[in-house]
Amino acid sequence: MQAAAEQESTVQSSTTPEAASSHSLRSRRIRLGSGSGEREEQVLKVALIGKPNSGKSTLFNALTGMRQKVANYPGVTVEKREAVLTWKGRQIRLVDLPGTYSLNAVSEDESLVRDLLLGLDKHETRPDLLLLIVDAANPERCLFLASQMAELGIPVLLALTMGDEARRRGLALDISELRSRLGAPVYEVCAPRGEGLKELKDALLSAASATQSMPAWSPAGVLASVLEQAQQVPGMESLPSAGARRQAALLLLQGQLILPAAGEPATAEKLQALRQRLDAEQPQWRQNEAQWRYDWVHSLLAAVRQGQSASQARISAVIDSVLTHPVYGLLVFALVMAVLFQSIFSWASPLMDLVDGGFAWLGSAVGSLLPEGPLRGLLVDGVIGGVGSVVIFLPQILLLFLFITILEDSGYMARAAFMMHKHMRRSGLHGRSFIPMLSGFACAIPAIMATRSIPDRRDRLVTMLAVPFISCSARLPVYALMIACFIPALPIFAGFTLQGAVLWSAYIVSVLAAIVTAFLLRRTVLRGENSPFVMELPPYRLPNWRNVLMGMWERGRLFLVQAGTVILCLSIVLWFLTNYPKQPQIAAQYDQMRTDAAIIYEPGEQLDARLEQLDQLQAAEEIKASFAGRLGHAIEPLIKPLGFDWKIGIGLIASFAAREVLVSTLAIVYGVGEADESSQTLQDKLKQEVDPVSGKPVFNVLVAINLMLFFILACQCMSTVAVVKRETNSWKWPLFMVGYMTAVAYLVCLLVYQVASRIWPGLA
Repeated sequence: MQAAAEQESTVQSSTTPEAASSHSLRSRRIRLGSGSGEREEQVLKVALIGKPNSGKSTLFNALTGMRQKVANYPGVTVEKREAVLTWKGRQIRLVDLPGTYSLNAVSEDESLVRDLLLGLDKHETRPDLLLLIVDAANPERCLFLASQMAELGIPVLLALTMGDEARRRGLALDISELRSRLGAPVYEVCAPRGEGLKELKDALLSAASATQSMPAWSPAGVLASVLEQAQQVPGMESLPSAGARRQAALLLLQGQLILPAAGEPATAEKLQALRQRLDAEQPQWRQNEAQWRYDWVHSLLAAVRQGQSASQARISAVIDSVLTHPVYGLLVFALVMAVLFQSIFSWASPLMDLVDGGFAWLGSAVGSLLPEGPLRGLLVDGVIGGVGSVVIFLPQILLLFLFITILEDSGYMARAAFMMHKHMRRSGLHGRSFIPMLSGFACAIPAIMATRSIPDRRDRLVTMLAVPFISCSARLPVYALMIACFIPALPIFAGFTLQGAVLWSAYIVSVLAAIVTAFLLRRTVLRGENSPFVMELPPYRLPNWRNVLMGMWERGRLFLVQAGTVILCLSIVLWFLTNYPKQPQIAAQYDQMRTDAAIIYEPGEQLDARLEQLDQLQAAEEIKASFAGRLGHAIEPLIKPLGFDWKIGIGLIASFAAREVLVSTLAIVYGVGEADESSQTLQDKLKQEVDPVSGKPVFNVLVAINLMLFFILACQCMSTVAVVKRETNSWKWPLFMVGYMTAVAYLVCLLVYQVASRIWPGLA
């Protein structure tokens, strides 16, 4: 029977109104194959809930491993992670809810948690059990949330995390006393080391039918009467418990919750009258609930805390005095970023050479097995050359994510956000904008989705429109190619080189562009009052290496999936566009020139050089006459003032699908992929490319810098446009974003090239 339960199974879920309103275990049945027959088993839905930085995601990763999947909640863009695991023959569906501090939601993700737990979400069934994550080193806000959860009619199980950290700080909790006073199961776990996970899984199976004796908030005075009347609002009757109805009524009166019926004139008038009555007879009614809960939390902690020491707090305060200092903090942040970008070049080079050599060998092997013809060209030049020219940058992308994840897990990023708040506020950005903008270094899409944690709509829009300027990992292959080709690795000081400094400067320019954009938007189309900024600083801790490696794996996997889908498809399309229509007259002309060369020159170096020259000239003529060449020549007059030729133009057009496609496009346009003894890398081809009219190199330092600038400033990512449309539910803002970013990119690059080429002619 146990073996049968561990086999793959198909989940079939059906929820009736009666089941949705039930407080006990709901029946979600699955059929489990057991060879000779079938049996039905209940799937236990467990929601992990907790405040940010409490160890919730770490515990979820430890419980689920690589079995988790990421999706969006129905109707919204808030991500959810879930996984189904089998434990002792039972199926447990774990759902990792977004971090929240209380049911008093201030952002979209917190609103989703509130609606799900109150029973207002019509798309998702309520959980059978709440696994509440409590940070033992900082339990006040977690226990505040616990007191609210216990009144919703859903069993609650508490998992204490950060216990070792709490003990180091002299803040250990008496678990048996805590369990007794709460009347709820409490288990200590250490997810990074796997301690307590078995006991926690056992508890999940038994806690779903348990009841809590945790004290409940009882409104007093006129507030009790008003809440009773507010619960008569249409729609309240469907909520699954008395506690849920009371919480919803309070939020409704506070204006933090909007039910469909609340907009009807009679209902709105009734609610307004109730608010006026409360304001007149019990002016402090809005603070009553929070005050009661915090008083209860403080009395509980006074009874269960076993000791207290300020030594750890003093050490943390000393470190914070440096890392959050307005001057020293900025210097430390700049140094951290400089080390990060220098390492991307220094540490990744051996692995990049290995990947490059692997694709070169693969291209040579495939080329030797196939006869000359379209199929060989497609596979070697289009597929292997196109995809390989992008995959080579995977080590650099993994290093970028390694550093970012370590900085987040260690607690430094929250300090950086706190330190940058004052500077960001001056530019019109909210303090909470720092985390989405930092996420933008990885990818603009999750960064834009992360703006939902910003309460104010204007602040959220400003951040959303500024984030695409931040240099994401898709731009890194373009930067790396240009810098490796045209910026020498001159030493500056203590292991830092000019290449690393230029890369660091590219990221600085992208941040400045985002800040200037936010400044202008906040004073024009999105002007308004600044909203307050409150942030909880997590304790310093060693990074969880399991989380770090899983984050790197997930990002690397997504990059390779994109290389195997989007970039592969575009590489095939671009190969076709650069090779067709065929031009027999050009081939015949150059065949005759080769015959003439064989007559003029004796076999040797001169003949080989002439034949190689003819091959390059023929390839250039054929690409020029191809579909892609015609398109590139059509836009060349527009981009020529920027220093770009028609071949770069082909790459600019293709990169609107995905920025990194520029590299694979140039590889195809320049014929990189035919691996033989005389083959050249893309870097070699770019360095040797000469304008047939002027005789000058097509690529130089100024063109390379200008191309990097264009990619910093232009909106060349259709996925980013799509997610902005989805987040704003309008085409107005994404079209505005594409328009102003493209205009800024063009005007800045035009100014830089025209001015620099006149002041420093040697650069061009």
